[in-house]
Amino acid sequence: MIYTIKIDRAFPDALERSPQSEALIRLLAAHGRDLGLRTLAEGVETAARLDHLRAEHVDAVQGFLLSRPLTGDAGAALIVRGSAGHPAELSRQQRVRPPALGLARASARSQGARED
Repeated sequence: MIYTIKIDRAFPDALERSPQSEALIRLLAAHGRDLGLRTLAEGVETAARLDHLRAEHVDAVQGFLLSRPLTGDAGAALIVRGSAGHPAELSRQQRVRPPALGLARASARSQGARED
């Protein structure tokens, strides 16, 4: 079963130079809401991208703004503590959701079903 629409990093990467990317992100986020699916955007590397995705009501994000790639142990520790104390922690008003935590919850809901 599908729970999440994943927005490829190419779209947030092109936000500053492509009106088509902005329109596609808006479309994917709206379709996700209409279908009762979560949306997750990759490639969030700037606060401006995060602000734009938040304005479009994207549910979760992942990217270097929030965290560099982590080892399994470091990723597990981040899930356990949330983003508290993480160098890229955002204020409560700015936070969409820590991406690893959002994905762990989605995986738990799927009861072992694989998400792609």
